[in-house]
Amino acid sequence: MGFCSRLGNSAINAQTKESLEQKLWKAANKLRKNIDAVEYKHIVLGLVFLKYISDSFEQLRYQIVAEKHSGRLKCVSEPSKGTEFLIELPVLQKVLAAQLECL
Repeated sequence: MGFCSRLGNSAINAQTKESLEQKLWKAANKLRKNIDAVEYKHIVLGLVFLKYISDSFEQLRYQIVAEKHSGRLKCVSEPSKGTEFLIELPVLQKVLAAQLECL
């Protein structure tokens, strides 16, 4: 559940949104510093492309692990402990099934 859904829509009014937008633009301008807008465009487009590739890879990984191999993807994240990604594949089942077919 996102931050906005926990607060409810009535808690975030137009003035707060405008203030947040101004702060975000101010922060972005500080990060951009003296880079010309034409050069900055290439950086932003590169990041958008990276996001697209990342999402495509995530979808393909899910199809391979979950749909093709009946596996599971699991992500465990704890503050100050890090993040752990687990991929579980039922390899033993296929080995046992192959052994049973030989009998």
